[in-house]
Amino acid sequence: MNDFDVIATLNLHLLNKDTLEKLFENGATIFRINGSHIRVDELNIYSSAVREALGKNVKILIDLPGNKIRTSVLSQPIILQAGKTFDLRANQINYSSFLKSLALGDILLANDSLFKFKVEKIDHEKVTLLSYTDGILKSNKGIHLIGKEVHLPFLFDRDRALIDEAKKCGVDYIGFSFVRTSEDIKEGLERIKDSPLKAIFKIETSPAVKNLDSIIKLADDFLVDRGDLSCDIGIENVDRVQKYILKTIKRHPKKKVFFATQFFHSMLENNVPLIAEICGFSDAVNAGVDGIQLSEETAVGKYPVEILQLIRKTLQSDHVRRKIKRQNHAPVLWFTGISGSGKTTLARKISTILEYEGLNVSVIDGDEFRDFWGSNQDYSKVGRKQNQKNVIQLAEQMSKHAEIVLVSTLSPFKEMRTLAREKIKNFHEIYISCPIEECKKRDPKGHYKNAHEGKIKDFVGVSGEVTYEIPENPELEIETFKLSEVDSVNKIIDYLLK
Repeated sequence: MNDFDVIATLNLHLLNKDTLEKLFENGATIFRINGSHIRVDELNIYSSAVREALGKNVKILIDLPGNKIRTSVLSQPIILQAGKTFDLRANQINYSSFLKSLALGDILLANDSLFKFKVEKIDHEKVTLLSYTDGILKSNKGIHLIGKEVHLPFLFDRDRALIDEAKKCGVDYIGFSFVRTSEDIKEGLERIKDSPLKAIFKIETSPAVKNLDSIIKLADDFLVDRGDLSCDIGIENVDRVQKYILKTIKRHPKKKVFFATQFFHSMLENNVPLIAEICGFSDAVNAGVDGIQLSEETAVGKYPVEILQLIRKTLQSDHVRRKIKRQNHAPVLWFTGISGSGKTTLARKISTILEYEGLNVSVIDGDEFRDFWGSNQDYSKVGRKQNQKNVIQLAEQMSKHAEIVLVSTLSPFKEMRTLAREKIKNFHEIYISCPIEECKKRDPKGHYKNAHEGKIKDFVGVSGEVTYEIPENPELEIETFKLSEVDSVNKIIDYLLK
């Protein structure tokens, strides 16, 4: 998979060569076929069209319907009126035994939580429902029973038939829907074990969230379907839970997470998204998702190419933060060099640039740190070492909470810089070099002047036993006496991104 994947859902009207090429050229990396809306024998039509238009390099995903309760193929859509009842017959549901799970007073949600119903009457052929909302209930729309678990097989017959067909059609990915336990993962993997198919398991049920730790041990790629998840856990809990899922899975470096549902829903009809939609997409990207799925936006929306172009522009805008966010531990850039070399100036400038990119940056200034601790940490060898130990400990702790930590400290001793490298998981030594005579001319903090006047004892380059031990193998050396401030900053940020 690419740096960031965009899964574009197909429909029959998108299967012409020109349209597929436009989608691919504008950033679609995986083409999704929704198994809920095709016949099994149509899978080959879709996959062949994609292969003929784009070749073997593009990836194809067949998303299984899964054991989701849905309206079946309705001869006529059902008109909903708030406060009015309607009948839903057993043959209008894809799993007729679902009616046996219902009781009077049960609450149902349908169509990604847009519709809400209450069970008023039940018999073996139909259920009478009171609608709380106006609308039109169409074929193949999901139905969720709130607060009760319906015991269903993980794979329906239709799922197994689509898997068998996918093995013949050269499909790359199988999307397994409605995972609940690790046993579901095992069953899915068993079904594709003798084929090149790869699995994407969808986290969209409350049990899957509860069993997340055991589930993620068995697979590598996951997709959070926020629509179905909202029906199961309540729409008010989706943001909190999706962040929990993402954070939990991304603790494992090689595992991927995709988000789906309503990223650009307004662009079904409009060529410009809502500000809230673009912010929501950017937040998901910067939180570390590996890709998103476009469903209705490309399948039936009016502006699929424009959405992809917008995504590409947003990704380009957020490239700095995305690259840094992929780190497992926040990078700690340890700026070392004699006083006046430019450590603090560069750290502050870089901090400003990265904060503008939306990063949570922490800066530790060695002098400010020393001032805070006062006379307990003077400029003697013993005082400096104690100061460095405390800075190391603070930087290591801050790396757990910030997205990047910049440490500006003279740290003259190789011994202490080695200790920092050992203690800090993502340590980068940046040597800021400059001749001492140039540093004395600059003297931005007045340290050299104070040392010459006897106000500071044991100051490097002026008096005392302490000398600066030049780094032997720093990750990066910046010669501030040769480079401008802008060039120095750019060189460090380029290193950081690489």
